[in-house]
Amino acid sequence: MGQEKKGQKKTSNRKGHLAAVKPSPNITKDRAPGNFSFLGTKTDELGLQFITQSLWVFGIDGATSPKKRKSAITNIIAALVGIGPKKELEALLAVQMLGVHNATMELMRRGMHPKQDSDGVNNNVSRVAKLMSLFLSQIECLQKLRGQGSQQKVTVEHITHVHSGGQAIVGTVTPGGEGEGEG
Repeated sequence: MGQEKKGQKKTSNRKGHLAAVKPSPNITKDRAPGNFSFLGTKTDELGLQFITQSLWVFGIDGATSPKKRKSAITNIIAALVGIGPKKELEALLAVQMLGVHNATMELMRRGMHPKQDSDGVNNNVSRVAKLMSLFLSQIECLQKLRGQGSQQKVTVEHITHVHSGGQAIVGTVTPGGEGEGEG
């Protein structure tokens, strides 16, 4: 293992190996505690975890320049605010949606590379289609979590001919029911 430089801390990366990374930027520096309400979280720790996970899917790590990291954090926060999670479960889904979107766009980029052979294009297009389908499923899931997913459906089962100027009855008709009689 290499020596850590002053100002760096030793941490475990996703593969379980130890790596020296720069300290994470304090993105809460200008925020009051609990000001991750845009994520629907009750704790700063969970809000920071969501931002960190989003940074991972955008390829931002300890070796990324501070300027690029700050730009990525700004864009991630803007995207998450746009999705507007109201509770932790929605925030989890929102972070996943960012990852799926990022992967989709990366595969589109790869598929459109001028030196990409036809097999590579086909593979990337196939993966993009699957990810786009997943993204739509995530949107539907988010809508269901918000109570917006169920829509009323009306099925017309039988229609008898209604002449021009005539009236139709909508509802259940019971033959032999009592009426007002003829008069």
